[in-house]
Amino acid sequence: MKRIGLVMLAIAVVSFALTGGCAKSAEKPAGEGSEKAAPKALTPKETAEAFCKSFAEGGKKWESAKPLLTKKTQEFFDLLMKVEEGEKDGPNIVSFEVKDEKIEGDKATVTVKSKEKSKSGEEREKEEPFKLRKEDGTWKIYGIGAGEGANFEDEKNLQEMRDAVKAIEDMKKPG
Repeated sequence: MKRIGLVMLAIAVVSFALTGGCAKSAEKPAGEGSEKAAPKALTPKETAEAFCKSFAEGGKKWESAKPLLTKKTQEFFDLLMKVEEGEKDGPNIVSFEVKDEKIEGDKATVTVKSKEKSKSGEEREKEEPFKLRKEDGTWKIYGIGAGEGANFEDEKNLQEMRDAVKAIEDMKKPG
């Protein structure tokens, strides 16, 4: 039962991250420039903005957002994408703002505030912390939201997600 709760929490957090926490914007992701320009090192705030903007144009642009996550968090989201297979529709995002950047050594937190409009026309606002740390000298996201399930690098959370994916795959097998 606890595993189902964690999976549901993870799905809710990812739904926020992939659809609800990121707004539509015509701007390019922070640090994006000409092909000849050297990549710019992003701040924690710019990393969160780039993550949000990766999903801003109506699609789940997972491949462009993936490099903004730590390696373990990438594994968690890859597993979660298997759990959410077929869940492609999300709310209409009206706006987002990344604020309150707090850096402590190699770890940082920013707050993402977003406004979204559901398919039924209902509007709501969300505010969630994004947790970042330096990996190979670059700021990467390792957690979204608050609480135990919000650290996607936690081995317990990773294992429970692996188990959930295996259970779903086993349910799909004939017999």
